[in-house]
This record gives sequence, structure tokens and C-alpha cells, in this order.
Amino acid sequence: MKFTVSSKVLYDNLSKIIGIVGSNNVITILDNLLFTIQDNKLEVLASDIENTMKVTMDVQANESGSIAVPAKKLMETIKHLPEQPLVFTISDQNIISFTHESGEGTLNGFDGNEFPELTALSSDNSVALDAGILHSAIQTSMFCIGNDENRKAMTGLFCQFDKDGTTFVATDAQKLTRYRRRDVTSANTYTFILPKKVLSQLKSALPEAGNEVELIFDKNHCSFKFQNVYLITRLIDSVYPDYNTVIPTNNPNVLIVNRNELRTRVNRLMPLSNQSTNLIVFHIVGSQLTITANDLDYANGGKEDMTVNYNGEDMTIGYNGRYLSEILSTMHSEEVMIEMSTPGRACLLFPNDADEKESILMLVMPLMVTS
Repeated sequence: MKFTVSSKVLYDNLSKIIGIVGSNNVITILDNLLFTIQDNKLEVLASDIENTMKVTMDVQANESGSIAVPAKKLMETIKHLPEQPLVFTISDQNIISFTHESGEGTLNGFDGNEFPELTALSSDNSVALDAGILHSAIQTSMFCIGNDENRKAMTGLFCQFDKDGTTFVATDAQKLTRYRRRDVTSANTYTFILPKKVLSQLKSALPEAGNEVELIFDKNHCSFKFQNVYLITRLIDSVYPDYNTVIPTNNPNVLIVNRNELRTRVNRLMPLSNQSTNLIVFHIVGSQLTITANDLDYANGGKEDMTVNYNGEDMTIGYNGRYLSEILSTMHSEEVMIEMSTPGRACLLFPNDADEKESILMLVMPLMVTS
């Protein structure tokens, strides 16, 4: 079997799926990419059993066939090639030879029939949405996804589609993000939990806004189809916690502040805070916000003052500065609105620019402040 493909086209497409290939695969064949040639099309498959991703590209080929190609070795080799034709020849002994303008190389391949088959997903449950919306949901939510395997549901992104819109929620019990779209609706209500790994793959592979992504899902799997990419993942089989119970509804104390200025001050103070708690304390009196950090064990500390727009009672409240910085970094509005009730309850953060189609809520739990 012999085929010719653009080195840049091949590398760009493999870059979309290489993250699926694990570093400690129990099944050795999964260290490889499955190359399948048919009708002058090259289909490349990567899988870790739970997730499978496929890209398709045009090639010039003399026959059909398949071969499992060592993933990391191939990527490292072609990464340094300039744009040029790359000619692959596969022998009957699964030896892969490739030639280009300045040289050649050889890889030991494997029988393509050993590679797991792509799961066939047959379902009437589907939703179509803009790639830009899905990218925003992932970008806004990923940093809040938990890693505790004892709370399996919280290691993924909760997705809900219904007649009122679409909601994406992520939480690790210390911080939470809820991203809503009113312009993506479904006649039926669907809910499922996407694993974190597949979100990382989607984030890097999604096309620009304006391109459609089709989601098809059943009880156990969800697939994503866009342009020349197909991705299917096993859903997290768990019940997502009722996140609404942790979102306080009565928050009379409202602080509006320049997002970037607040983030900069928090980031300056964090190295001076206790490294185990990252405690940053807000002291709000009238229109004056004083932010402090202390590490009594090493006699470190700092203070920053800001003039803010505040409506509420004078308050002292503490937060994990790292969490606060992550939230502020994820938002893109010029100002952020922070709603608070008491020092012992979670605060809510919103971008302070109204959008009829989009709604973003972020929550961070407070830390105890000692005298």
C-alpha cells in the first residue's frame, strides 16, 4: 500500500487527535494511530477505549488498506518537516517507509485489524450548536471540574438541553461555574456528564465560531461531529449533585469592580499569603476595598487598596486567592459584579455586561478569617 499526503495537512490533523493517545495504555495497540486508506481518503483513528477520535483527509493512494502507526514517534518526526509531499509505503510485513524532499525514514507498524473498532452510535437524540458556543462553555467551565474520583460526577461537565436553553455546570465543591445559552434549545430535555479529557480534546480541535457542531447521544455515549472530525466518548455514569442548592439567592451586598485591576492585586498578594490556604481577605468599608494577605509562619504579608462601587453593609470576608484569580482570569468583561450575603456563605461573580443570549455565573466558597 502506498499513499502521498501533504506533511502540513497530516501534522495539523494528527495534532487534533494525538491527545487521545494515553501514556500508560494497558492495551499496547492503543499506543498507535490507525491509518485506513479508502477511495483516496485517509482516515486516522486514535483511541483510549473510553474516547475515540477520527480525522479524515485527502490523499493520493494506489489501493485500500489499514496499518497501525506508532503515534508519538510519527508526530515527533513530521513535526519538523516543512510543507511538502510525504510519501508512505507499507510493506506486507507492516514496515512503514516514508520519504520526503530531504530524506526518508522507517517505522515498525502493526496489523490494523488489532485496533479496536469505532463504536457505532445509533440514536435519535441530537443537538446542533455553534462551535463558538461550545468553546465558550468549555473555556468557562474546565477550571472548576473536580479531580476526586470518589465524587465521580464532579469530574466532568454537566450538560442540560431543554426548551428554555442550554446549561453547562462544573464544580469541585469549592468553586462552581454555570454557563447558560438561551439561543440553543431542544424540544426534549436531555442531561449527561462529559468527562474532562474529552473537553480538552474538543477545546483544541474545535473550528472557529460560525461552524456547526452536531452532538448525538444515548445513555452511555456522546459523539461530536464537525468538519472532518468525529469524536465519541463514554459518558460519566453518575448522578450530578443538585448544584442549585449551593447558589445563594439572597445577596444584598453588591460590589462592582474593574476585573483586571482586582485580578492584578490578588495575584500580587498571593505569594505573601499562607501557601496552604492562599487566604486573601477583603475588608469593605463604604467605597473602600482593602485586600490583605498574611503568612504568620514566615512573617509575610501585604495590603492593597481600591476604590470601588459598593452597595451593602461593611464586611470582612476571606477567599482562596488562587480560586478567585482563576475565576477573574476566565471572565472577559471589563467589570465584574460580586454578590455577597454573609462572610460564611458563598459569593457569586458575574460579568457586569448584559447579554441577552448568554448568562455566566461563578461561585466561590469563603474561607474562615481569624482575628
